[in-house]
Amino acid sequence: MSSTPHQLETLLGYQLRRASSVLMSDLAERLAELGLRTTEASILVVLEAEPLITQSEIGRRLAIQRANMAPLIAGLTARDLIERTAGPGPARPLKLSKKGLALAAERAGGWTNMTRPISAPSPPRIGLGCAQSWSHSGAAGKS
Repeated sequence: MSSTPHQLETLLGYQLRRASSVLMSDLAERLAELGLRTTEASILVVLEAEPLITQSEIGRRLAIQRANMAPLIAGLTARDLIERTAGPGPARPLKLSKKGLALAAERAGGWTNMTRPISAPSPPRIGLGCAQSWSHSGAAGKS
């Protein structure tokens, strides 16, 4: 095996893409433990930061198409994670339910642990073959 790095390993864009893949995979695993997908968790994060905004506004902020927002919101409502409130117009603002607030608190710890390697002074280099070993070695912040 050659000790010369593969050409892709020298490209910053490639390394960033690999790091993103590793971190998103880790995030998806952590959120799955909470019964959430990444998009659902993103909606909860937006509502946690700014309660009482509309479904349309959440969709704009997260770049989710209108047709995709309806089933996402319906699913989160059915699971009692969010609730609609009375608003001044036809749009009914959303907020986290008590169950949603509790889940948001659980999720926050997972996100903090997951992003710790990125904010570390010298995060590991993500190159060919390195990304998977980094993710499974515990360096991705798993508890």
